Amino acid sequence: MFRSSKSNKSFGIKEVTLLSLTLPIIFEAVMTRLLGTVNTAILGAYSDDAAGAVGSAGTLINLLFLFFQIISAGASVIISNHIGAKNEDNAKQATYVAIRLCLIIAAILTPVLFLLSPQLIGIMNLSGQMYEWALTYLRIQMTFVVCTAMSSMLLGILRCFGYPQYTFLVGIVINLINLALCVLVVFFPELSPIHGVAGIAAASVTATTIGLIIVILCFARLRLGPQKPHGLGSFWHHCRSILYIGVPSGISGLSYHLVQMLTMSFIALLGDLEITARVYFNDILSYAFLIGQGMGTANSIIVGRLFGAGKYDEASRQNIRVLKRTVPVNLSVSLLILLLRKPLLSLFTDNTAILALALGVFAVDIIAEQARAVSHVYEYALKATGDVYLTTAVITVSGFVIGIGLAYFLSITCGMGLIGCYIAVSADEITRAVVSVARWKSGRWRPDRAIKPQKA
Repeated sequence: MFRSSKSNKSFGIKEVTLLSLTLPIIFEAVMTRLLGTVNTAILGAYSDDAAGAVGSAGTLINLLFLFFQIISAGASVIISNHIGAKNEDNAKQATYVAIRLCLIIAAILTPVLFLLSPQLIGIMNLSGQMYEWALTYLRIQMTFVVCTAMSSMLLGILRCFGYPQYTFLVGIVINLINLALCVLVVFFPELSPIHGVAGIAAASVTATTIGLIIVILCFARLRLGPQKPHGLGSFWHHCRSILYIGVPSGISGLSYHLVQMLTMSFIALLGDLEITARVYFNDILSYAFLIGQGMGTANSIIVGRLFGAGKYDEASRQNIRVLKRTVPVNLSVSLLILLLRKPLLSLFTDNTAILALALGVFAVDIIAEQARAVSHVYEYALKATGDVYLTTAVITVSGFVIGIGLAYFLSITCGMGLIGCYIAVSADEITRAVVSVARWKSGRWRPDRAIKPQKA
């Protein structure tokens, strides 16, 4: 994979700016979510219950995807640090190790979780036709999840090397193929061998597999192919470095998605309407923080380079500059979604009960989005410096105590339903933001502070 001769020269590492990174990152995030949104919208025309089943299965797929994100998160940080330190060879060796680790995870987890998929769906309290649809969708997606994971990781590595523009090409191709195939299997079933939920799943994995092939071709064109480390010792050194960063990041993401899965399980106690409503709401609200998240991710690459170059004060100033942009952007997008909630929801359903729930949920989410803006800057910046363990521990506890405990208390015990769940989400996001800012301000992430402690 990605073989290149020694006589071929790399195009080289390019300098990056916040804007040059942010636009492709936002585009990739929009395109990724658009896959799910298109699938949900088309299935909504087919059946609200089918859309709810696919959304529920999607929560489990995201949980599996996190195991790959452990490698992706760690690799991005280590590669950025090596680039900041002007060590291109180590950056390419880390790329090689990341790819091998991703393939090992796929070989181990995919067959195991495929066999356990009925039990995983059962945790979410689905029954009847919704259970069958969710199981079908999960098994098809799970079989090809490595393609989605590998494509996302390799695009992230290209951004680290200074080539974010290829995200546009891959995103457009994947979504056009997905849209065409989804329309075919749902609205022209006589032309397709598979239909309904199975057809939607097959359309999605076909598109993402083609996307992976395109990403591999991009690497080959740029001659940025990974380099095999010199000996087993070097391999394990890069492996430990990636996992040192990636595992805590993965634990943080794992706890978040476990919270989502468990929350969905007791939302199921409220009824099928609430399950479907939450799927529709989450599809829309997932766009509210994309710009802020894109800025935070782009900022983390720049901070990672600054950290590798030893420019710690500049990294702190970089965070402040980005934060001043992300908060107003998140607020503006949240308010726009609140104002346009009815036409946006009409893309999925005309159910008046679901439409009635939207006002309260979308209004509460405005608070969560401002907290996300802060955590996307500071939490991601901490990851870029390798300081992840303390924040991960606190955030994980917050997710289970607030994200689950408070959500259950408000939605079930107090009878607040979905609005209670989103109030708990806001409280959890505020906790994440406060912890991330406090940790960054402490300066414990700075190697020079470890050598020469500064008095408060």
